[in-house]
Formats: sequence, C-alpha cells, structure tokens
Amino acid sequence: MNQPLIFVPYAIALLAKQKGFDEPCIAKIFSEADSPEIGQIFTNAEIEKLSSNPNFVAAPTYQQLVDWLRVKHNTIVIVHPHFTHFIGTSSTEWCGVVHKPGESYTEFPVKYDYYEAFDYTLERVLKEL
Repeated sequence: MNQPLIFVPYAIALLAKQKGFDEPCIAKIFSEADSPEIGQIFTNAEIEKLSSNPNFVAAPTYQQLVDWLRVKHNTIVIVHPHFTHFIGTSSTEWCGVVHKPGESYTEFPVKYDYYEAFDYTLERVLKEL
C-alpha cells in the first residue's frame, strides 16, 4: 500500500513524468521502496537540473494528477463504491471510471481497496495517453 496516501506511488509518478506531467509538487520520490520526501516545491524539470539521478521524480498528490488529467487531457477519473450484496452479507468494493466528455466512458475492474482501484485506473489512463 502507498504511504502516505496523499501521494501517488512511484511507478505512477514516473509514468506521469514520461507522459508530460511537470507541475509543481511539494514532494519528490526516489523509488518504489521510498516514501515521498516532502520539502521544497519542485517540478520534474527542476529535479532533472538539480539531480544527476534520473530516478528522482516529482511526487504529485492524487488530486493533482486527477486535475492535470482533466485540464491537460480532458479526461475525468473517478473512483466510486461498487456494492455487492449476498444473503446475510454485504461488502463495498471500488471501481475506477474514466470519462472523456463527448465520448463514452470506461469502467475498470472492481478492486477491494480504494487506493488499489485508484492506482489501477490512473496507471491505465496514463499508459493510454
């Protein structure tokens, strides 16, 4: 699980950078095994100038990345509950939805964890850009 849950995981931050994300972030991250380093505000371009290590990337918050996708790529990302009911039990699962206004929407498979659904959906959206 991604800790802290404010920032997207390293793999998604790296993929976002590869797809052109270069917004100011309050944290940077070095690898999947590391937690984001919160401190100065950096963009990916500024990090590249300051560090010779190509593994450092700006660590966007989930909301930052969702806003960037909406503004720059006209893509709306939502994660919503998907309820299942069986006799005597009920559970909440999570489903990622991607919508481009004027086009149809895509619903991604159900996951048992909110952030697992969010990460899965963001990764798929970024790979398709």
